[in-house]
Amino acid sequence: GDLLAAFDSEGYVRGIALTLYPPFGPYEGTPVYEMQLRSNEAGDLLHFQYYNASADSVLNIVETYEFIINDILGDVINPWELNIQTSVDLSIDIGTGWNWFSLNVEGDMSTASVMGSLSSTEGDFIKSASASATYYSACDCWYGGLDELGVTGMYKFNSANADLLVFSGVPVDPLNTPISLGEGWNWLGFTPQNDGPTEATLATITTNDGDFIKNQSASSTYYDAAETWYGGLSVMAPTEGYMLSVAEGSELVYPNFGPDDATNLARGAKDMPAAISDWEVNYHDYEFNGAITLRIENQEDGYGDYIAVFSSGECRGVAEYRDDYPWEGDYGIYILMAYSNLEIGDELTFKYFNSEENEVVAYAKKQAFISDMIVGNGMKPLVLISAKPE
Repeated sequence: GDLLAAFDSEGYVRGIALTLYPPFGPYEGTPVYEMQLRSNEAGDLLHFQYYNASADSVLNIVETYEFIINDILGDVINPWELNIQTSVDLSIDIGTGWNWFSLNVEGDMSTASVMGSLSSTEGDFIKSASASATYYSACDCWYGGLDELGVTGMYKFNSANADLLVFSGVPVDPLNTPISLGEGWNWLGFTPQNDGPTEATLATITTNDGDFIKNQSASSTYYDAAETWYGGLSVMAPTEGYMLSVAEGSELVYPNFGPDDATNLARGAKDMPAAISDWEVNYHDYEFNGAITLRIENQEDGYGDYIAVFSSGECRGVAEYRDDYPWEGDYGIYILMAYSNLEIGDELTFKYFNSEENEVVAYAKKQAFISDMIVGNGMKPLVLISAKPE
C-alpha cells in the first residue's frame, strides 16, 4: 500500500507512518497517518516523502519539520496537513556569452522545451559532455545530437543575448538520483533544491588527494593531509554547472539540503582597490578556464594583496591573498581562475598588487594556457620570483 515516511538531510529514515481510518470525526473513514519521529537533538530538519503504490512513484512533500523533543503535532480531529510537491518554476539568469548551468526539476526535458523561454538567436549553441545542439532561425528550432537534457549533468551554453531561462517541472529528489562518476572529468549538475557546503555535497564519493571541482568562477581541491575540500568553491548551488575531476570512479548521492545549510559560508564580492580597478574579467566572454594556485617568494604579502594573469594586455583572471587553509604552512596563496577562448596556446603573464605599498609588480614568468589545466595547489603552489617594478 501507500507509505509516508520522514527522513533527515542525509536520507536516513526517522519515522514511518501507520495508516489509520478514524471511526469518528471529520475524517471518518479517510486515511490519516500517525508517525513517531526520532532524533538525537532538537532542531533537526526533517523532510517527508509519500510512496504512491498504484503509480509506483515517490513524491516529495512541500512541508518540512524542525524537530522538537516530545512535541505532539496534530491529532485525528485536526491533523497536520501535508502537501505533495507539484511543479515549480526554475529561473536561470543567462549572460551574453558562455554559461554553465544545470537543472534540478524534471518536466518535458526535450531541448526545445527546456530552452523554449529564451529569445534565441541564429548560432546560439549548447553542449553536454557528449553532444551538442545549435539554434537555427530558419526552422525556429534547436538541432543536433543533444535533443534531450537531464538533471545529473551540466551544460555549456553560448548565448548571443542576456536572457532568462524559465523552466517548469517537479523538483528532483537528490537522495533517489545517484550519479555515477568516472575517472577523470565529470560534467555535474546539482539536484538539491537548496545551497549546500561543498564538503557535505561531495561526502559520498571516493576521494583522493588532488581531486578537483570547479564552476565558471571558482574551484576547490581535495587535500588528503586535511581530509577536506579547500578553495574558493565553498558552496554548491542549484542551477550551477560543475566540472569534477576524480582519480577513481564512485557514486555521488547529494544530500537533501535545507534552506539554511550554507548561509554562513556565502562570500560577498569585494570592491577592488582603485590602483587595480581594471583587474576584472567577465567569465561569460570565454569558453575555457583553468586553475592556477600561486604564492609570492620574495615579497612580504598579506591580506588585501592580489595576483592577476594577463594575455595580450587583457586581464584573464584575478585572485586575492588568503591563508585560511586547513594545514600547517607559513605562506599565503592565491587561487586563480584563468580564462581563454583558445583551448590551448594563450600565453599568460603575471602581475602582483602590494596593498601596503599600493604598487603593482610585474613578473617575467610565463604560463601557457591549456583548457582545464590545474597548475599548482595549496601545498605546492606555483612560485613567482624575480620581481621587477612595472
